[in-house]
Amino acid sequence: MATANVNHEGYHRRLRVVQSIIHSYGLQSVSVTPVEYVEHIPFQYNNYIYKVELSQPATTANFANKTQRPGTSVPPESGVSVLILRLSNPRAEDLNNANRVENEVAAQSLFRQQLSASYPALTHLLPAVYAWEPCRWPLVPDEAGFAWTMNEFMPGANLDEQFREMQLAEKLAVVEQVADIFAALQNTPLPSSLKTHIGGLTFDGATAQVVGAQMPLTPAGPWDKYEEMWVSQLQKQLDDADGSWALKGWKEAGLRDRIDKLLDAARIAHLLEGVDLSQRVLVHADLTMNNMLFDKESKRVTALLDFDFSRVTHPVHEYFTGLWDLGGGWVHSNDEKLHRAVVTGNFEARDEATSPEDKVVWEVAKAWNSALNARGVLRPSQIGGIEKLERLRQFEEALAPFHLSSTVRLERQKRKTPQETDELIKEATDRLESLLVELGA
Repeated sequence: MATANVNHEGYHRRLRVVQSIIHSYGLQSVSVTPVEYVEHIPFQYNNYIYKVELSQPATTANFANKTQRPGTSVPPESGVSVLILRLSNPRAEDLNNANRVENEVAAQSLFRQQLSASYPALTHLLPAVYAWEPCRWPLVPDEAGFAWTMNEFMPGANLDEQFREMQLAEKLAVVEQVADIFAALQNTPLPSSLKTHIGGLTFDGATAQVVGAQMPLTPAGPWDKYEEMWVSQLQKQLDDADGSWALKGWKEAGLRDRIDKLLDAARIAHLLEGVDLSQRVLVHADLTMNNMLFDKESKRVTALLDFDFSRVTHPVHEYFTGLWDLGGGWVHSNDEKLHRAVVTGNFEARDEATSPEDKVVWEVAKAWNSALNARGVLRPSQIGGIEKLERLRQFEEALAPFHLSSTVRLERQKRKTPQETDELIKEATDRLESLLVELGA
């Protein structure tokens, strides 16, 4: 059965919006090309990205009659002939659109200041933001109300695709470069107003300073206490379980009362005893090679992209949400020995019987761990109470397993036999009940 392209319905309207934005700056396009757009994807894209080639370079003069928003800069005097337009899709599943574009631009602004002050050799990695507009949808209907950013076009191609084809020595050279970027990011100074803040970012309307706001992934907050953030994130997962015809909020499984008792800030703080709940860093929250560009000729990382999910929170969340493709994170890691090595920092116990491919993965992860250590980056093995944090992460995931809570996946599940569905539900129920026992509920 062919997969319906849910993104196609607004395809031409989006192109008209892109042209309208370009024209509003006195510019004309030669071509507008969708980037990373694949037809017949069953879910809504988070962003629609376009490469815009201009008939004449965009210069400072094109922006002279526009109010310059915070976090932006004008093009260089020589102008730019290619731009990137990103339309932020408010229809994307499970995203909070309260201040998504503001959050992304503000996070980039903080990191840009960090690079300029302390890592000048890396300043070229962040694309300039020339203009942006906040979300006005649904008050302004359809794509005309979408938030957007106009960005510098960056050289290079996706690092993840190239990394797979590299020899080990080349991969280790990339590891060193990415470690430099991560060290700079984790050490980004936060404004005094954000020292206790947990959540997303935006700009103060009066001062244009970066201030706290809601996160793109949780429609609540911001928070001053780390445990309160966890309660909100767990509640969001439980809400998703409530909306799932397969999970039914865990009521039929007889687990709901035990779950509800755990969704309490004091209870979460007790479960995280031994964890430094005061730690705050700027987290990219999607720090993978898919969001980095790489130039094959120079063998250099040329860009770090997509701060859409960025936030200020505990440093463990960078590892929970990314870095898995370097062997440093949690997501997609089914290798228990590798996982233990990441958590403990001990990479000496590799199984010599593993395949050549697995050995390369291990060596990359080992090099990543060493590179972070050399740069003084806080690693999972140095985070007090990492096992407790990991257990909460597992509980969060188990509350609403993606394959049983995602709208798209649930529609697909309807095509399966009742027996197949029952087996998946039982597996998810057993997993959740086991975690409830571990958490003392």
